[in-house]
Amino acid sequence: MTPTEVYAAILTSLYTTWATATEIAGLNRSHKAPRGPWIEPVIVMGDTFPGELGVDGVGLRTGVFQVNVNVLPDWGYKTAMEYAGRLETAFRRAEADGVIFDDPSTTVVGIVEGYYRVTVRINFHAWIGE
Repeated sequence: MTPTEVYAAILTSLYTTWATATEIAGLNRSHKAPRGPWIEPVIVMGDTFPGELGVDGVGLRTGVFQVNVNVLPDWGYKTAMEYAGRLETAFRRAEADGVIFDDPSTTVVGIVEGYYRVTVRINFHAWIGE
């Protein structure tokens, strides 16, 4: 899979899974934070590794799919963790058009730019040249 195909597979899965739960900040787009909960997806491409020798051999592309869950401070911990749990359940060991996700983890970040934030991180991999 190419980086473009990886992005498309992950974001399609997110938009399908998340549907109308909260607003989703688009990648590389201006975003005005609402007065309520919202999420921010971030895709960090990692290293690639050869999986087979030779010119026609497949490779393995790695990366991290990160989703920042933002809620108003007064909504706080419980709401943020409920959204994080929903994301973890949706992506745990899932497959999205050739992108394979590992087990997710959630980290409490705290107050960022007026919102209480937790971050869900899910390592992924995809085959190159298949």
